[in-house]
Amino acid sequence: MAAIIYVDGHQPSQDEPVGIDVATDGFLDAYVRYSRVDTLSALTPNESAGAALRRRLTAAGKAEDQCRLISLDDAEAIAAVGCIFRYDPAISNLSWTRRHQGQRRYSLCGITHSSSTPRVMDLTAGLLTAPTQSWDALVCASHSIRSAVQSLIDGWSDYLGTRFGTPAPRCPMQFPVIPLGVDKNYFTAITSEAARQRQRKEIGVSDAEAVVLFVGRLNYYAKANPFALLHGMERIADESAAPVRVIFYGYFADEDDEDAFKEAARTICRKTTVTFVIEGDPRFPDGLWAGADIFCSLADNIQESFGLTPVEAMASGLPVIVSDWDGYRDTVRDEIDGYRIPTLTPPAGAGDDIALRQFQGRDGYGEYLAAAAQATAVDLDALVTALGALIKDRDLRRTMGESGRRHVAEHFDWPHIIRAYEDLWDELGERRLHDTELAPTTTGISSNPLRPDPFDMFDEFSTSSVLEDGKFELVVTDWNEAITRIGLKISIFNPSSLIDLEDLPILIAQLEATSPVTTAELAASLTPLPRNKLLRTLVWLAKLGICRYTAPPSR
Repeated sequence: MAAIIYVDGHQPSQDEPVGIDVATDGFLDAYVRYSRVDTLSALTPNESAGAALRRRLTAAGKAEDQCRLISLDDAEAIAAVGCIFRYDPAISNLSWTRRHQGQRRYSLCGITHSSSTPRVMDLTAGLLTAPTQSWDALVCASHSIRSAVQSLIDGWSDYLGTRFGTPAPRCPMQFPVIPLGVDKNYFTAITSEAARQRQRKEIGVSDAEAVVLFVGRLNYYAKANPFALLHGMERIADESAAPVRVIFYGYFADEDDEDAFKEAARTICRKTTVTFVIEGDPRFPDGLWAGADIFCSLADNIQESFGLTPVEAMASGLPVIVSDWDGYRDTVRDEIDGYRIPTLTPPAGAGDDIALRQFQGRDGYGEYLAAAAQATAVDLDALVTALGALIKDRDLRRTMGESGRRHVAEHFDWPHIIRAYEDLWDELGERRLHDTELAPTTTGISSNPLRPDPFDMFDEFSTSSVLEDGKFELVVTDWNEAITRIGLKISIFNPSSLIDLEDLPILIAQLEATSPVTTAELAASLTPLPRNKLLRTLVWLAKLGICRYTAPPSR
């Protein structure tokens, strides 16, 4: 199983898609409800996060004592669980921590939703040089994202091989595809016929009117450009005697997005009714899934990775029309649950200058996304054909909607997703027992070459360092004087790096009884005390003049 890293409140950086919050919350709630384990193990940064996690447990009907909080420093407790799971791709640092503790102690597992941000690209590339193992995994939400991740790692690997004139290094990790999940029962409950009639009445939609729904962030360059949908619906409106309507349900990040969407709607749509409903509208606490006839999402953005809304639409019994793009291919079966509309992009190599401008800081992340999206086209004729087929044929809508609902129940309902994760963690545990360890640690060499022992890296700074046959002797025998020196604010400024203060009398008493005593003899007589902390404490006492160190005669 796995210990879940849990932080109360998700604060993605500005270049990180905010949709990850929804996915994170959904996974955690589902894991609490459907995990095979009775006790949830978690790593939390503080008591507040631990309390928040326990509240989630009680809300899911479990007792607070079914949550066990583990420290990242407690390698034994983590090893007993078997794996650390972090709901993002930032597991490189965890692998360096584990290397210090023992690389076979436990597995690491992360997940990547999007691979387009600079941060995620750097984190992904870092997996190649970090001490990851074959018993670690980065879950990809879709096959398209796995392809993007593999492309980035392969490119970085090829560069390193060329740069150093050696065979390209490989990343030993697993990159399984596990989709996001939904609660099928929730969507069944909120899409009753009564809910449909109530929502359509609130909007002012007649029974004869065909409603096409888009759900999500309303951003024309970082999510889905609305031109194709508006243009396609207007072409249908020109051909159809029945009224048609597009409803955009979501939120605008700023006034620019709102002005752009509404300008496009006014300019393009003369016969099609366009309605905007802001997420959080109290009239629609469960969204507008019940009131729609068709769901349409024509994502054209590299920030999209899986696309949860088409799955939610299918769970609601709606036929779906999506762009043939990224994770939509993994969820929507063309001509079964709806239609996938072909997309077109420039060939590889046509965007090198776009990437360079972002790297140089001349373009921000938004401009980078916009440049790629602006050169991504949706097949407008194919879209009109798909819209026309569903708008004209109620039976086809019903058949595809029912097919999609079954598809979600069989593949994307949360119990299936949680089981897939737990099966993966079991597999990683088996690999940990049998696979070859790469880059094993070596005695005397820092476990992290980029964060080495400061007394190794800066060894030449000092005149000398403590030797095993060097001798320490007590200088201050007046305990009150020793306490006075130790109690000064300038004396202790990082107590955690020393032995526990309650153990200090033991050390001083040993020095008093055996002075002068060699470093090796003193360490042997105080074996319960951590050796590294003991050595640092001895030099600290010398710093305060409480003891004195004498180097052995020169050899």
